[in-house]
Amino acid sequence: MKTIFIALMLVTVASPTLAGPDVPLSTPPGASPHTVPPASHILGNSALNSAPVSAASLPNVGKVLEVIETDLYSFIEVTNNNGSVWLATTKTKVLKGDNIRYGQGATMSNFTSRSLKRTFPSIIFIDRIASM
Repeated sequence: MKTIFIALMLVTVASPTLAGPDVPLSTPPGASPHTVPPASHILGNSALNSAPVSAASLPNVGKVLEVIETDLYSFIEVTNNNGSVWLATTKTKVLKGDNIRYGQGATMSNFTSRSLKRTFPSIIFIDRIASM
């Protein structure tokens, strides 16, 4: 009985490694299970990208007024020609006073952040910002 239990445990623990080194434990949507996932799938995406961007891909510009960090997200208040607006993106490093570019994103009204215990009257969820 003890031998069977140990054998079952070994099979359970070894199962993920039997698939081979090229098969990820979780496959990104749309990817073949026989390809290595992109690094972003494993490491996560950073919203801030210092690579040059065109104004067409990130048409909005703003100056950072406030930054609130959580474990996973950055909430960034920026001011632009239309007043101030809150942005939410994956955790990234920006400082008060920085000038940034950002995309259109998806706007939500009356969004409540459970981690911040705060409701934003309006917030734009974006996938990328760029320093200027």
